[in-house]
This record gives sequence, structure tokens and C-alpha cells, in this order.
Amino acid sequence: MAWWQWLGVAWIGLGVLTVAAIELAARSSDSKGPLSQDRLLFSIGYSGALIAGAPAVALFSLGVCAQILWQGRLPLNNRAWWPARAAKFGTTDRLPPSRESTLCRMIDLRHRSDPRLRHRKRPSHWPMFQLWNTTEAVILHTTEQYLWLRDGGLMEQIALEKIEVFRTGSTDCDLQQNSTLASYIAHRLKIEDPQYLDLGDAILGEAISIAEEWACAEIQRTKSDRPFPPKEWLKARVSISEVESGKSLPFGDGGLIATTLDGRTERPGTTVPNSKDWQRLKLRMLPNDELWTFSSPGEYWQGLAGRMGVALIRNDRSIDHVITMMN
Repeated sequence: MAWWQWLGVAWIGLGVLTVAAIELAARSSDSKGPLSQDRLLFSIGYSGALIAGAPAVALFSLGVCAQILWQGRLPLNNRAWWPARAAKFGTTDRLPPSRESTLCRMIDLRHRSDPRLRHRKRPSHWPMFQLWNTTEAVILHTTEQYLWLRDGGLMEQIALEKIEVFRTGSTDCDLQQNSTLASYIAHRLKIEDPQYLDLGDAILGEAISIAEEWACAEIQRTKSDRPFPPKEWLKARVSISEVESGKSLPFGDGGLIATTLDGRTERPGTTVPNSKDWQRLKLRMLPNDELWTFSSPGEYWQGLAGRMGVALIRNDRSIDHVITMMN
């Protein structure tokens, strides 16, 4: 075949893939895709337009991917997957410090003195998953959870004991009385990374200070920003046992319908997996807090922006949430 014939075949093939992808995405959200319009002519026109514009869609997608790679930041949640690249484009000056950039600051404290890091690149050049698997991530997570519990009114010792109980999964807590955040983290690191403690108390103390600074700012930002999910999205109050039982939860319709498989009726997004997000939410929950299911309005699902999950409510506003389904 001539080159223009190959070009035509490739164009049509790309268009068919585009129509199929959009149709599958639409059906998964219970909306009408290009092949499921009310009238045949509408379906033909919709599909024809997608096939005709398939190269433009492909070029747009490639452009978005190139922007993500070049600027080092994910456009949907604005998180820096490559902090060094994101900093070069000035995005870190206009936004509050991210969790990843804070971890980079903490790791830099020991970059020259820790033999394990001596021959590695600076942490700003690490991918995100490597930052999350560091000792600094343990320090930051522990500090953030501690300050959330303190913000909710718990005494210092009780907050640390709650964190330790969740960490070990046992009700027996062997923490010393009058423990502090610094002494508790040192107790953790004696087990999890004793080499970190060998670097000296100064590095640990400064790392905790950086973590406290970021966590305090994050808590204030969460409490002052518009809460997510909004109060209007809340459906029904539930308990931890109801969420973990695996039974269907009252999410409301949310623009979704139940599906029947093998004679069983199932509703999507009605259970919460035993994930890190769920464990974090449980740890943060205090006696006067409430758990509510939530689901975005139907138009969000129709527009492929639906969210469904469980929210932690404190003082009549959401302070944390777990997503169980999104589109």
C-alpha cells in the first residue's frame, strides 16, 4: 500500500480505539457514550467526530505527558513526582511545601553523614516512592498523626499511646510515662533504623522540627480551606465496624445504579479496603468524631468526576476522608 493508505488505516484505527475507550469510560459511570446515544444518527455523528479528531486527541495526550515529564508535577493533584524539576519551574514558590519537598529537606540533613546516602543523588532527584519508604517518612507520618490527635484535645502521653497501639496492633503499650514526641520517635527508630540514631541527636531533632513545622501548617490549611467532601455530599453516619464488616453502606445513589452479577446485586464503592488511608483515618478518629459516607452529585459522575467514600467529621466539618470509588 502507498504511504497515504497506511496513514488512513492508522488514523481509522486510532479513532476506533478512541471511541472504544470513551464508550467504556462512559458505561462504567452509567452515562451515554458515543455508541449508546438515544438516536442512531447521534451515535454516528459522535463517533465520526471522535474518529476525525483522533490524531488531535492523541497529540493532546502526548502533550500532557510531555508537560508532566518536563515540569515534574502531576496536573490533577499538583503533586511533585520530581521535586527538583518542579522547583525549576517556580511551582514550589506559589504553593505551600508538599509532603515530598518536606521529605527532601529532612533527608538532606543526613545526606553527607549517612554512608548509605553518600553515593546517591540528592533526594530531590529521587522518584516519589523512594521518598515514601525512608525513615524520614516514618518521622513525618508519626509527627503529623500526633499533632492531629493533640489538635483534637488528647494529652501528649495518650496521643503517643494511641499511635503505638495502632502501630503494633496490640492493646498492650509499653511506653514509658511522660514520653515526648522526640523520645517516642527515638524509641521507634531503635527498632526500625538504629543507624539513623547513630548520626546524632542533632539530626533527629532538626528532622522532627521540620516535620512539626510542615504538619502544623498542613493542619491549619485543612481546617481553613473549604472542606472535602462538602457537607452537602454527606449521606449517612456509620461506624468503624459497619465500614469494615464488608456490608453495603448507605452511599445514596450518587448517580450510580446497582449491578447484578450471577444473581447477586452489588453496588460499587460500598466497602472500604484495609488500606493505609483507612488506617490513618481510624488512628486520627477521636471519641466525639463521626464517620459519614459521602457521594458526589449525579452530574459529577456523568462528567467523569465522581467521588464516593467515607469522611471523618470533627466539629461539623470533614478533616479526612477515604475514597472508595472514583471516575
